[in-house]
Amino acid sequence: MATYESIKYEIEEGSIVAADFADGAISADKLNSTLDISGKTITLPNTSVTNAMLAGSIDLTSKVTGTLPIGSGGTGVTSLGTAGQVLKVNSGATALEFGTVGGGLLQVKTFRKTAGWSQSGTAEFTFPSPFDGNDGITPSSTNSIIGVKFWCNINHGTTWRSHQMIIQYSTNGGSSWTDLVESTCSNWNNGTPMQGDMTKMFGLIPNQSTTNQHLIRIRNDGHDSGRTTNGFGRSSEGEDTGSGAVNGSGASLTLYEFSGNIATVSSVG
Repeated sequence: MATYESIKYEIEEGSIVAADFADGAISADKLNSTLDISGKTITLPNTSVTNAMLAGSIDLTSKVTGTLPIGSGGTGVTSLGTAGQVLKVNSGATALEFGTVGGGLLQVKTFRKTAGWSQSGTAEFTFPSPFDGNDGITPSSTNSIIGVKFWCNINHGTTWRSHQMIIQYSTNGGSSWTDLVESTCSNWNNGTPMQGDMTKMFGLIPNQSTTNQHLIRIRNDGHDSGRTTNGFGRSSEGEDTGSGAVNGSGASLTLYEFSGNIATVSSVG
């Protein structure tokens, strides 16, 4: 409350009338240290109230109305976000807003072949399921980036062997395929079959601006005179032979969805 000592004011002409001095109008309680101006208005000069006069706490619940702007230490936000959202700067860098945190790894899918398989002949071929293009990953956003990792073990027959593996992707249901990355491998073991050749590949698919499923397939093209002929998968190390048992579990495909808010992929060349 204002006190006599802290308020200086001017009495305008006509502001005090005779009734103000009538008998009983000025009582003892009105002459205490607190000035009773109930129902009245006092206009103070701009510099008449100092910070020292406002010492102590101010109840923001009852004393502050409206939205407190950022410049005054507020947020400028008028409502609370939903569960899991955070307060962040908007896309135009002009204000704060509630929203989800962008960026990071959004999902992972892994496909593992549980049985080995053998392949013969000289023609280029597509690996069997789940590497035949019928499986993939569906992005949650059009700006997502898809990562692809594939690896497998391979047995070889006698003499030298050479092959090329290619990861391909399709976003139109398999109507057309695009090469992503490739891996090549050559081995020589004079006159004796060998095992344990390993191929690993990883690539990031440039953003396709679609939430269509990204189908993935693995293609293999070996040299006509010396190609991998059998044993895609974990082979039996009990036999030192390229035609040993193929036990599976040595081939897997892992797909990753990364948010486009934190990374971009550029194709050059």
